Amino acid sequence: MGQKKKKLKKISGLIQENLSNINWLKKTKVKNLYVTGGVWRTLLKVHIFLKKYPLNILHQYQINRDEALNLCLKLDEKKKITTLKLDKITKSRTNYIPIAANILKQLLNIVSPEKLQCSISGVREGTLIVKSGYKLIKRDLLDNFIQYSAFRTGDYGENYLKYFNFIKNIFSDNENFPKRLLKPTCSLSNMDWGLGAFQKAELVFSQILNTPALCLSHNDRIKIACAGFWRHCSTKYYPDREYLGLLSNNEISIARQVGAALRLASGISTISSIFLDNLSLSKKNNTIILSLPNKNSKIITKAVQKRLKSLSKEMDSDFKILYF
Repeated sequence: MGQKKKKLKKISGLIQENLSNINWLKKTKVKNLYVTGGVWRTLLKVHIFLKKYPLNILHQYQINRDEALNLCLKLDEKKKITTLKLDKITKSRTNYIPIAANILKQLLNIVSPEKLQCSISGVREGTLIVKSGYKLIKRDLLDNFIQYSAFRTGDYGENYLKYFNFIKNIFSDNENFPKRLLKPTCSLSNMDWGLGAFQKAELVFSQILNTPALCLSHNDRIKIACAGFWRHCSTKYYPDREYLGLLSNNEISIARQVGAALRLASGISTISSIFLDNLSLSKKNNTIILSLPNKNSKIITKAVQKRLKSLSKEMDSDFKILYF
């Protein structure tokens, strides 16, 4: 056992010495340290397992520097790894974890990042984007994904844009639910299957959490999933509370509001989404106003009025239906 510890100490020393001699690395101080590749994903998969984190998605998973250093200390010896009983980690990866943990520990000490973040988009994906010549920005990636997703789910007429245009004016841009998340919510929460309301809500919630959108953070996913859930059922019901624990009360509140607004839009478009083009939803002072032509008055059924009332309650506002 003494020999093994000496060998491990020697390896750790070699890693420290080699990394400390890289001049550009010593001068680098970063806010986020992004890791890509199989063994790094394995390290963070271990953290998800140990923390019992509910969202089992590695992409965009992040932990702060102290958490990352503690993780490295738990995994820098094979004996320690064995005692943790990491059943979900393959043996082929396990052999490399102690070395990887030692390398990561030294990197964290040298560049002192605030957070460690995982990306499943690695060198290959980055090289493809660079060589393609496309000048992609974060918003482009999200918009492109939404368009692709809409087509994949059969929304060939991009009806999600009708929903977006209908609800967008009652929401201001804010950190709890940025406006950039409204379009993905309208698109990803769309489901026309003949299921019960609660079944549909749960299925949409699960699908959004696991959607392969690389530009959505974990926080974004959960907020969009919650809004999608409340699009399909009343806000008196809740999705899995494990996920809600990862959001603030303000984030949950606005997700409920977005869900209630989409639920109203869904009620109006029961016959056809074309009706959303003739109506407008706005907010003036503390009143939500639904405006529509007299000729479309039959659209405002008791169910629609009930959903409008529910939305106004979520937004702590009055409501008014305005005919013209």
